[in-house]
Amino acid sequence: MAGLDLPLSPLEHHYLLTETIPKVAALEKELPLIVDLEGFTYLRQDQKGVLLGIYETKPQHWAMDGAPWDYGIELLQENIDRISAELEMGFTRFPCLQTAGVKKWVNGAFTFSPDGNPLVGPVAGKRGYWLACGVMAGFLQGGGVGKSLAEWMVLGEPLTDVYGMDIARYGDFAANREYIHQTTGQFYARRFVMSYPNEQLSAGRPLRTAPAYDAMSAAGCRWGQSWGLEVPLYFAPDGFVEPPTLKRSNAFDIVGAECRAVRECVGLLDISAFSRYEVTGPNAGEWLDWLLASKLPGPGRVRLAPMLGENGKLKGDLTLFNWGEGTWWITGSYYLRQWHMRWFADRAKSGVEVRDISDATLGFSLSGPRSRELLTRLTHQDVSHAALPFMGCTMMDVGLTRARVARLSVAGELGYEIHCPALNHAGLRAGSLDLVGKRRVRRPEGGAGRTGRARAGADARHARDRRGRCRCRRL
Repeated sequence: MAGLDLPLSPLEHHYLLTETIPKVAALEKELPLIVDLEGFTYLRQDQKGVLLGIYETKPQHWAMDGAPWDYGIELLQENIDRISAELEMGFTRFPCLQTAGVKKWVNGAFTFSPDGNPLVGPVAGKRGYWLACGVMAGFLQGGGVGKSLAEWMVLGEPLTDVYGMDIARYGDFAANREYIHQTTGQFYARRFVMSYPNEQLSAGRPLRTAPAYDAMSAAGCRWGQSWGLEVPLYFAPDGFVEPPTLKRSNAFDIVGAECRAVRECVGLLDISAFSRYEVTGPNAGEWLDWLLASKLPGPGRVRLAPMLGENGKLKGDLTLFNWGEGTWWITGSYYLRQWHMRWFADRAKSGVEVRDISDATLGFSLSGPRSRELLTRLTHQDVSHAALPFMGCTMMDVGLTRARVARLSVAGELGYEIHCPALNHAGLRAGSLDLVGKRRVRRPEGGAGRTGRARAGADARHARDRRGRCRCRRL
């Protein structure tokens, strides 16, 4: 009706209601809600019997292309055979069910987003059109969704952070039917499965990859994902497996070695997973001065630029580049691309054009005390402190690539960001590593994406000789 393709799909969900169970009827207090994580079932009291619900591991989607216009609250035909394994486990876990009569079977359409959270907020490009859908647990979530949406409409934003259900957490990539099928099915099947902070799920992946993806994978890269883009975590030897855990991961030493390499030598970090916005136009500088809570950098300079809301709350921890000749860049978190563009559009002014160039421009960062030495061998241009001081930026030939280079790093060491056209991404990496190889130094390749020291996955493996001495000095 509104021409929207939202990342949502209904799935069939079964539960049964029993007739009166004497032991339940004799209770003086109501039974608490019980969840069996191993059996994928939940149970609660219903009158003098119980309700048993099932989240089966092989879910069934329904009407993915849209429910019929005349669909109301009709139920679907139950499919007992499909959920027989979970039913058997449930009847074993709760023996009272084995002698209870089933009063009613229910199989209804249950709507899920890829992460199970609602989709709420204003729709980009459709002024005055708002979403509040994908509310899986209506009675449980409805009050919060309604309150937040009302505040958003009346006050301009919710009083609490609701990004976890903001429609802007998804981009156009999430409208793909197969992506929706895989991710919603994965969430449903894992409804009662333990999650771990170092766990990488497979549904909808790999979806979007930088050009150097295959070469980095061949070098041992292990991948995570951000807003549909594969991002490097670390590099590991063949056969290495990182089990999900709540404790220290077995990748700790691998990541630690990469961090030490960056601290003591040099690392090549993939910085593709950062948003980049190009700001141009006769009023670009004036608009940026109004939008950001920082002084504007002069031509050839970079500045950290907080972005505040009208109420003074922090809305973005951004970096502002002034490339000169009226061209500015804003860089920030990759997963906030849709949110950032909505924020910019809501505050648009004449004479200013903002373009999301995050897919067209990727890059790498050199970080570590020897990064200048490596960059010197990649370019004919002067990269001394006098020529390119801290927080400076300029156009530069790096190998075969015409790149935009800035001297900054969040690794705590000397560093440079090298931004290049997407088609040059793989060549920039190969040229950098080839040069290192010619200097008889092993590739400085690894990944420190989850340590906080590096902004993205890093190519940072230390090279040592037979005596254990650092060979990176031979750069």
